Amino acid sequence: ADSTLLRDVWSTSNGEDWTMVSTAAQWTARKSFGAVSFNKKIWAVGGLSAAGASNAVYSSLDGLSWSEVRAETPHCTAACSPGADDYIWSPRHSMVVLGYVGKLWVIGGVSSGLSEEAAADAAFNHDVWSSTDGVGWSRVNAETPWER
Repeated sequence: ADSTLLRDVWSTSNGEDWTMVSTAAQWTARKSFGAVSFNKKIWAVGGLSAAGASNAVYSSLDGLSWSEVRAETPHCTAACSPGADDYIWSPRHSMVVLGYVGKLWVIGGVSSGLSEEAAADAAFNHDVWSSTDGVGWSRVNAETPWER
C-alpha cells in the first residue's frame, strides 16, 4: 500500500490537463481524505495523516489559501448531545463526502492508522452526518442498511 502523505493541490478546466496550485496546503500531510466543491468553496475533510485518522475540516476559495474550519476534535460518545462541541463524526478516512441539498455530507469511512496492522484491524463506519457550515454536525443515521 502507498503510504505517501501529501499537501498538494491541483486544478484542471478540462479533466485532462492539470496544473499544480500548491505543494504546501495549510493542512497536515494526508491521504484518503474527502474532497468536494460546496457553497462556492473547496473542502478537504478528514483523511489519514501520520497521526492516524482525522476529522478535521478545511475549506478554500481558490485552492491556494486554506482555512481550518473545524480542528481535529475528539468525537461524540453516547453520552454527548447534539450541539455539543464534541458532536462530530469519528476520525476516519476513505469516506464519501458530498454536497447535496445545501449541506455537506459524510457517509461511512474507515477508522484506522497507516500501518498494515492498523488497516487489518480497521473499524468500518456505517453512519451518515450532515453540516451546513462544516463546523456544526448532525448525525442523520447511526447505522446504514448496507452490508458491512
